[in-house]
Amino acid sequence: MNEMKMLEQKIHYVGFVMFDLRLFLDTHPTDMTAITLFNKTMQKYTALVAEYERMYGPYHKNNDTSGNMWHWVCNPWPWENSANEEDN
Repeated sequence: MNEMKMLEQKIHYVGFVMFDLRLFLDTHPTDMTAITLFNKTMQKYTALVAEYERMYGPYHKNNDTSGNMWHWVCNPWPWENSANEEDN
């Protein structure tokens, strides 16, 4: 797995944790341990996305600040690269 895919996977994992914590906080809004963990996870997610964007360009199509709103479509589509190949 190349570095870009590894970073995307980290972002995905941290994003899932953040989503799960959000669901938990919907039913436990005063749980300070969960709030603290959510805030730390959100900082980690933000840092990972910033690292990805510094190295590879926009991670989300709405994050393109180049003035060319369609720049994000220049990256390979999932069916155009190794996205469908099995990981070694």
